[in-house]
Amino acid sequence: MPTEWTTEDDDRCPDPIRPRPTQDSRGFFMLPQAPMDSGYYVYGDLYKKPAKGAYQYAHPIMMTAVLRVALEWQAIDKRRIGIGDISLPDGRRTPDHNSHMSGLEVDVRPLRKDGLELPVFWWDAE
Repeated sequence: MPTEWTTEDDDRCPDPIRPRPTQDSRGFFMLPQAPMDSGYYVYGDLYKKPAKGAYQYAHPIMMTAVLRVALEWQAIDKRRIGIGDISLPDGRRTPDHNSHMSGLEVDVRPLRKDGLELPVFWWDAE
């Protein structure tokens, strides 16, 4: 069994969360996985496992927007913005969205009042 997988092998790969290249065939890059001083953190699962960036390939315009918003937010608040699903490499269909194939849709987690980087709903006290 080969240890390296190509895009053509993707459907047959036994580990959909395996490490992936930082750039896909569309020229989209994986969102950097949240350096500490970035103003954002990443979250999300794929096939019930941590996605490890596999679900965060962004169109260059979206990448610029996410990084710019995080930079501006960091200047006014110590809490980080949660960035979730964007798109899978090469714009493949996703198991849990009917969208998120263009690299232009992004899930953003609401901020918590207590600053924890955990799920929250707008009606929660946190």
